[in-house]
Amino acid sequence: MSLKKLRKTMPASLRPHHPQAEKVWAAALAIAYLKTNAAGSMDVWAGLWEKARDYAARVLAGGSLSFDQVVPEAVKLL
Repeated sequence: MSLKKLRKTMPASLRPHHPQAEKVWAAALAIAYLKTNAAGSMDVWAGLWEKARDYAARVLAGGSLSFDQVVPEAVKLL
């Protein structure tokens, strides 16, 4: 899938409100991939999950959207 197509898959709830929406979406896609394809090795990538969630929490602070809401949208694409 091309970067252009990935940008188009970003949830509408994320797109218009956040200047760093693409970065949050990229993190959500990465975590979704790990959750889907490496669930049995979560101990290896749990730190990445925490780092991505902390980053997204800072970016999305003050809004009604959370990283935990964005990741399931990314999982649907896989």
